[in-house]
Amino acid sequence: MATFRKIEESVIYYMENKKISVIIPVYNAENKFQKLLNSLKNQTIFNNLEIIFVNDGSSDNSLSILQAYWKKYDNVKIINKENGGVSSARNLGIENSTSDYITFIDADDYIDDDYFEMFQNSINKKAELIVIGFITEYSSGYKIVKNYLPETIDNKEKMMKLFLLGKLDPNCWNKLYKRNIINKIRFDETMAYGEDKEMIFNYLRKCNVIEIISGSKYHYIINDDSVMRKQYNRKNFNTIDKSEKKIELMKEEYPNLVEYAISSDIDVKCRILCDIEEFKLKTKHKNIYKKVKNDIKKYSILKKKKYSTKKHFLAFLAIKMSPKLYLFLKKNMKLQYK
Repeated sequence: MATFRKIEESVIYYMENKKISVIIPVYNAENKFQKLLNSLKNQTIFNNLEIIFVNDGSSDNSLSILQAYWKKYDNVKIINKENGGVSSARNLGIENSTSDYITFIDADDYIDDDYFEMFQNSINKKAELIVIGFITEYSSGYKIVKNYLPETIDNKEKMMKLFLLGKLDPNCWNKLYKRNIINKIRFDETMAYGEDKEMIFNYLRKCNVIEIISGSKYHYIINDDSVMRKQYNRKNFNTIDKSEKKIELMKEEYPNLVEYAISSDIDVKCRILCDIEEFKLKTKHKNIYKKVKNDIKKYSILKKKKYSTKKHFLAFLAIKMSPKLYLFLKKNMKLQYK
C-alpha cells in the first residue's frame, strides 16, 4: 500500500511540474487581442495552464475586457500596473508565476489550439529550453513560416553559435523556459528594444540542454503602427552597448565564437543605422549615427559572409551600398533584421 501511495504521489508531482505559466503583457490591446483570447480559450490543455495577464497601464478598455471574461477562471490572473514597458510587465509576470515552466505571448499575436500541448509533451528532466517554430504574418497577408528540424542540443558552444548567427531566433515567445533559471535573469528594463535578445543570451549562458521541436504553432503579427515605430529615444541605443559587451564575454567564455559575436554586433548596428535613416534622426543622434556607420564601413564583406546567415549577409550588403536600398528591400521583400 505504501509503495502504491509513493507511485501515486510521484505521478501527481510529475503532472504538477508539467504545468505552464503563460505571461501576456497587455497595453492598449482592445482592438488587437481578441484573436489571442479566443486561441487561449481553445487550448487543448487549458486547465493545465496558469495564464497571467499583466495590464501595463492601458488607457483603453483592455483591463475591463479581461476582467469581464477571464475573472471567472481559477487558473487566470489579471495584474494591473502603471505603464512601465513590456520588460517590466514580463518581469512582474515572472514574479507572480507559480509553475516550473514559463512562456510568453504578445497580446497582438495568437497560437494554434495545440500550442501548449506540444510544449507539454516535450517537457523532460534534461531540457531547460524548448523551442518551436512560428509563422510571421504581415498586414498585407504575406506569411513566412519558420519550422525547425527536431534536435536536442547539449553542447553550449553550439547553442551559443546558433544564437549569434541568428538561427536560434531571438524572440522570447515561441520558447518554454525553466522558472528556476529565468527567475534569476529577468528582462532588462533599460532597453527599448532588443530586450528579448539580451534575455535569451543570458539564459543560454545558464542553460545546458535545448530541445527543438517541429511545427509552426505561434503566429507572430507584424503591425506597422506599433508603439516602437511611433517612439524612438535614447533607450533604443542601449542595445549597442549590450552587443559590444557580448564580444568581450565571448572572449572570456567562448574564444572560438568571437568572430560570430562581432558579426552579430554588426547586425545590431545595421539595424540602428537604418532606424535612424527611416525615422530621420541623423541630426538628433549624429554621434551614434557616425559611430555605427563607421563600424559597418570598416567591417569586411568576406568576414560577414563567413560568420553570418545568408539573410543577414544580404541585408549587410544592401546597407553597405545604401541604407535606403535596405529599407526598400525591407518593405517590399521582407528582408529585415530581428
